[in-house]
Amino acid sequence: MRALAEVLAGWPPAADSLPEGAFGDRVLLVTRAGDDGGPPLTGRLRVQRIGPAVYAVTIEVRTASSVAATAFARRRIRLLVRRDSVSGPSGTSASPLPIPRWAVADLY
Repeated sequence: MRALAEVLAGWPPAADSLPEGAFGDRVLLVTRAGDDGGPPLTGRLRVQRIGPAVYAVTIEVRTASSVAATAFARRRIRLLVRRDSVSGPSGTSASPLPIPRWAVADLY
């Protein structure tokens, strides 16, 4: 979740120039799990433009043993966000906002 918050707070400017249907990938910084010098964490970010102001943000974080080549733990989160192109009072673009989930049951 921390990686998702960092991405939304520091929105990649290249995402605004993506054509609809296109995506951009980026490797996230490698960190350590916990304060006890746990296994290294690697992350991957994918921003895909779905519509004029709608994006799918996917973050995957893996941890692996220094001995094993395969990941022994993996977490993935995907969030739909809306980012309007209207500039704010300071000349910066608005931050992306999560799109709420829709109802899965009939409402009538």
